[in-house]
Amino acid sequence: MVKNISNADRIAYEFMIWSRRNYRVTVSNFFWRGFECDFLAFEFKKMVAIEYELKVTRADFLKDKRKAKKGWHYFDNGRYIERLRSECPKKLDIEIMKDRVNKFYYIVPEGLVDKSEIPDYAGLLQHVGRNNFQLIKHAKFLSKEPQPKEILESLIYKLDNRCWNMQQRYKTHR
Repeated sequence: MVKNISNADRIAYEFMIWSRRNYRVTVSNFFWRGFECDFLAFEFKKMVAIEYELKVTRADFLKDKRKAKKGWHYFDNGRYIERLRSECPKKLDIEIMKDRVNKFYYIVPEGLVDKSEIPDYAGLLQHVGRNNFQLIKHAKFLSKEPQPKEILESLIYKLDNRCWNMQQRYKTHR
């Protein structure tokens, strides 16, 4: 048994177990269309990508809200882009997000944030006990357009690279 595991790691591990009951594929810490996702779930039948962002402290959650007020940073074709909120359209966050995922959820420990603090477009999933999550707020569709098949190919390629890199690390440590 693993001792001294952080609350974030425990919730992340339990979310992966929970997500296996709900999605065919969920990938953790995944760089997707210029952004890093804590978790990216994929529904193959509908070709829908759903991002989950884990926040285990109030300070971390509020930091994201401040980032949204200040502006965005992201990668575009390998270039780092930073935009101040004043340079961007009012709905920039939704516009950028709908080009990469169909829905967006926050995952938080029970009682960390109130449903009213969650942005209009986002959903809220609370960790309420061992391998148990409660849906507090449904996420709205940022886009109902299915993800293109090329995205699935990219996902499979990236997962294959992860496996290859793990094998190479294992070989060097044997």
